[in-house]
Amino acid sequence: QSPRGVRQQEPAGGGYVGKIVARGRECAEQASSLGRLSTAAECDEAAAMTPECGKHFMFSRAHPEWVCRCCAVGGEDEGPAGPNWNVYEVQTVRPKNFPAIVTMPPETDPLVGLPVADGLRPNWLVKQDALVVDARASGGGGILILQPVLRDSRSDWGKRQGPRPQWLRAILATNREHARRHGHAMVVRAQPTQPQLTPWQIRACGKKSIDACVRQNERENFNWEKHLMMSEYLLNGENFSHVLMLDADAALVQPD
Repeated sequence: QSPRGVRQQEPAGGGYVGKIVARGRECAEQASSLGRLSTAAECDEAAAMTPECGKHFMFSRAHPEWVCRCCAVGGEDEGPAGPNWNVYEVQTVRPKNFPAIVTMPPETDPLVGLPVADGLRPNWLVKQDALVVDARASGGGGILILQPVLRDSRSDWGKRQGPRPQWLRAILATNREHARRHGHAMVVRAQPTQPQLTPWQIRACGKKSIDACVRQNERENFNWEKHLMMSEYLLNGENFSHVLMLDADAALVQPD
């Protein structure tokens, strides 16, 4: 382990020489995961071009599959020991101004053709989510069924304009009846969280258009949307006892 402030140089090929500030250490506080990069030089550039990052990053030459990660501002010191990690100082010149992360325009009415409940919208709903049914006893808690139904670029879950496919509406109706029968609540998400693209995804797309980049990362981002949606409702003030996440093509068929 090198003392703080003493730079150890590490040749990395291609003219890049890494400046290690903590050998065998991780960041004390990580700011962002920058994706799987092959060299410390690539990680250095990615950290410099990511506004969330401080002036240091952690990288494992032995295990690049552990991905490049940057430290938060001031988060490079006294991190946990990690024999295969080193903390580096960023050498790439950072831009004075970072471009805004592009967001995709929202759909005109993503809930068209979905079995949305009538009446006032509950204040515990997150973002643009919609309530399908709430058969719980009053007072919060209970079981919540989540079902994201995001329209993809292949139109598997419905075209950008017009109603949803009949098979999808049948699945949602089946799950709605199950929730009603057993005293649960059910919520759908028809609009993905913006921005969909992360800074590292935009960098990885290079000269591709934003639309092409969204399509390239759509499957991965839609999968992450499920994790995000579940965490948002697990932490919700409605205090649900259980949260069940269903794929858009999943139906509850057991009567019990």
